[in-house]
Amino acid sequence: MNVKPIQIVSNKEKIEFDSDFGSNQDPYIIVPYGPEGVGKTRLALSGPSGVGVIAFEMKSYQSLKIMEAHRTEELGKPFKIFKPSDPSKFLVNSRYVDSLDDAKQKEFYKTTYQRAIDTAYGLLENSEVKLLMMDKFSTFCRFVEFGINGPAGK
Repeated sequence: MNVKPIQIVSNKEKIEFDSDFGSNQDPYIIVPYGPEGVGKTRLALSGPSGVGVIAFEMKSYQSLKIMEAHRTEELGKPFKIFKPSDPSKFLVNSRYVDSLDDAKQKEFYKTTYQRAIDTAYGLLENSEVKLLMMDKFSTFCRFVEFGINGPAGK
């Protein structure tokens, strides 16, 4: 299908969007953003089977369980979601972290966000992963900010 490209100008630079996907078979990476309850997780799980998930909140796992069952029934075959078998690898116990001094908090967040980045690259290298989702991406961004500047912005 031949679709006319769209040109956007941002800071005097032209950015072109087209519909030519060529032969790219890489996994998709989406970053849904919005208020709680609008369907960010549902959006990511509406795509192809083989979703790699890095979840930063425990409630994400309940949504994953429900959507996995729903999509499996809908497709008539297993819908694959790859998630950590140990959710605590990406969950942050705020009470624990708040008890640390500034330098240790900064190191904790740096370790946590680096673990997420390494995991994301590892998932993307697996041919069964068709889409990568960080839930919630804003939480990941906060971890990066705190890992670089510390939670007090120092």
